[in-house]
Amino acid sequence: MLGAGWTCRVLAGGLLMACLLSGCSSDEGANGWSWRLLWPHGTRPVASPASSAVLFTQEQPPPGLYLLLQGTAAHLNPAGPAARTDYAWSRDGARFCFSGPGEAGDPDAGIFVAWASAPTEFERLWDRGSHPRFLADGQGVVCAGPEDGSDDEGIWRITLSNQARDSLPLAERGLSPEVSPDGLKIAYLMTGGNLGRILVVLNLETTRRDTLVNEVLNYSWLGDSRTLVFETFVDGVQQVHVMGTGDSAAVTVAAGTLPAGFPQGTEFVYTGLEADRIAGLWIAAPNRPEERISLTGSWAAPASANRIVAQDSTGIIELTR
Repeated sequence: MLGAGWTCRVLAGGLLMACLLSGCSSDEGANGWSWRLLWPHGTRPVASPASSAVLFTQEQPPPGLYLLLQGTAAHLNPAGPAARTDYAWSRDGARFCFSGPGEAGDPDAGIFVAWASAPTEFERLWDRGSHPRFLADGQGVVCAGPEDGSDDEGIWRITLSNQARDSLPLAERGLSPEVSPDGLKIAYLMTGGNLGRILVVLNLETTRRDTLVNEVLNYSWLGDSRTLVFETFVDGVQQVHVMGTGDSAAVTVAAGTLPAGFPQGTEFVYTGLEADRIAGLWIAAPNRPEERISLTGSWAAPASANRIVAQDSTGIIELTR
């Protein structure tokens, strides 16, 4: 079982909050983490694993998908397509992908990719689908087909070079796929349960499918490619859990939401909760107590072992150690 939460000192926390609200950078943060304000607007940041670039969504006019690079934010889709907040980077940072909402066949709906060097030139891979994720070799993506009862439902693999598409075996009702860091497995969600979905792991080499747990709201791989961190909502409480693909039961970490694994190792970050209030960002690992690294922030997304981007009331923030 993971240990009790770390309690930060009031004085240090007050200085951290004051500096963040003033927009300055900090050389000293909680548990070795420092932070800075990257951009004063935006939500759902996802950082490139290979550069300082950050994709994010802006709701303020003009709304849309933005790319933040070297202190400048560029609006990528002023003429469309609209972008869901399911964007992701390839592992070398050379490309990113996202999906556009709409009915199958709509001109702006489907799966799109672009090069980081030409971020406004979108190539549509499919005229439907959602939640695209690059395969480990960068030569293709997996995505979910539309949840409409058609033969296009399920998890699909699309080759980038020729847009050839094939459905993954035993994943005919899957949603929200995520590729394991070693590239050998794909986790996804299936419909089922009243307060979440069923978390499933498919081995791409053996085609073995393992059903892990029900009632999952969202989830993420850990860097060891055998453990997942996920969120549930049980008895009115949002909780974060970890579970290995070969384990028979999950381990509860703490009250929290929006967990995300680091690309290496077994650490993960999540948004802590105290009653109904957000309680900052915390990191933990299996068999290690959780530690608070920030008094503010949510939707944290690790880009590397030592870099996290997140959102808070001031905009897009970055934490490093």
